Amino acid sequence: MSESNTYYIKQVWRQKGDALFDRISFKELNKAQELSQTTRPVLLLETKANSGSNAVFAIGHVTEPVVIAEEMTYPGQTGEFSYHVPFTYDVVLESKQNGISRDELQELTGQKFAPQVKGGLYEIEAAAYEQLAALLNERAGQAPAAAPKAEKAAPASKKAPAEQAAPAAKGATAKATASASKAVSAAKAAPAVNAKLADELTKAVILLEERADLRLVIEDGKVGTFPAALLATEDLSLLQAEIHNYITAGGNAAVDAAATEAAAAGAASTRYAKVIKLAESLVRAGNYASIQIPTVQKVFYRGESKLPHPYHAIELQGARGHHILGTDGTLYTAEGKVVQHFLGL
Repeated sequence: MSESNTYYIKQVWRQKGDALFDRISFKELNKAQELSQTTRPVLLLETKANSGSNAVFAIGHVTEPVVIAEEMTYPGQTGEFSYHVPFTYDVVLESKQNGISRDELQELTGQKFAPQVKGGLYEIEAAAYEQLAALLNERAGQAPAAAPKAEKAAPASKKAPAEQAAPAAKGATAKATASASKAVSAAKAAPAVNAKLADELTKAVILLEERADLRLVIEDGKVGTFPAALLATEDLSLLQAEIHNYITAGGNAAVDAAATEAAAAGAASTRYAKVIKLAESLVRAGNYASIQIPTVQKVFYRGESKLPHPYHAIELQGARGHHILGTDGTLYTAEGKVVQHFLGL
């Protein structure tokens, strides 16, 4: 399997109280080192032992490319776990029983996932990961409906039919009212979607897929384009002036010709278009209501910030918070702390 095409599924055990892991543990150093070096999302498969779900229940990522040496034991496990990789969650099912079972894994991927695999670490292809991640995201927050409990047969009532019907009618009315209240609450909880911005981003993605030499400026919901070649200017103030003048003037024939020539000479990449497509999907899902490029950090950018260059990043604000999405697919807080890696772009 090509290393550049490899994603991992890590087998873990059920912790007491179902606490979330802040590290993934191993008995073997080489397997811990292998997982610590991946920057791609990792699927977690809970074992059947210790009353576990025996299913994939979460997606997370390694937070630091290090291995911590510390001997620990866990409930329901034999032997000591000596090596640990820092880890955090991106998606967790509310009910692990709603996860992707081993049988489903084998059916979807064509691979066997034997519980005894060394290190509990399985490799899968990118296509298999995308399929499993999509299915897990679909199930996230959708706990399986509980089967109705069988009710004991009620003894024959001596009350008149009309008296029996009244409580039943009251019960039906109460249930209907409760259902209506839940529906209203759900509607209120649903995040607002900035459809206009999402549509503008969709148009931009189509253009970027045709013109890999272009980049975007987004301010107040308005989308403008400029040649990526302008980003060669290191002075941020000068760069802002050049881009502003370019967009205001509606382009520059000499700059356009040079950019087209440079793009033709190099390998055209659609990665930037995919990142904008990701941003569009986040807006359309209601996670964010506004987008800005360059980011506000242009005000204090000095080249030493943990965050990407203001024109190599996308500022997102909305229901999910205030974040910066780098063009490499890394999501940061506004202070520069890594939140999540969107890989496979």
